[in-house]
Amino acid sequence: MLDSPDVTGERTAKLADKTRLLQTVNMSLQMTIGETPERFAEVLIHRDEIDLSLSQQEYLQRLTALARQRGLKINDDRLQQMMEQVTQIQQAYQVEHYRILPLLKAGEVACYYFHNAGGLWMGELEPYFSTDSQEFAAFNHANYWQEWQRQLPNFEMIEVTSSNHMTLLTEPGVFEVISEFCASLYAEKLAEDAVG
Repeated sequence: MLDSPDVTGERTAKLADKTRLLQTVNMSLQMTIGETPERFAEVLIHRDEIDLSLSQQEYLQRLTALARQRGLKINDDRLQQMMEQVTQIQQAYQVEHYRILPLLKAGEVACYYFHNAGGLWMGELEPYFSTDSQEFAAFNHANYWQEWQRQLPNFEMIEVTSSNHMTLLTEPGVFEVISEFCASLYAEKLAEDAVG
């Protein structure tokens, strides 16, 4: 698991529709900078760049225009459709109602949990993925893995030092730790299967 929340924080985090739209556009923009995450401030759209008092439709149009200026090469209709779809999907998750149920054979599951030791959910990316500084406060320095740990007796936490939850796989040092662990784990499993 990669710093996966047990939804403890998500039960208290109520994301605004405008936050969901901002996230969708910035996730798309984030893909355009690939292996240069240090460019996020010049490419991603900061929440202060758009007036939150705009109607939903005006906000969407302004967000689309900014995304285009930042180099997103999706036509306006497709981008707006994608933003609306992602918003509907996120709302449909209803994470505030989700409960982790016990597994029948929990003792047979080995869980390796990579945790962001810095404890920041969004860190410096927060104003690019939230329209309100309090939306993700419940995740910062929280034990949002505790239900996983309680449900899985073979839970092993591996601390990694990442700027935030969102960059676990984009920061080279952190990615290397995760990648090397997985390569070693699966090499052992393949060797066991070959012998058995």
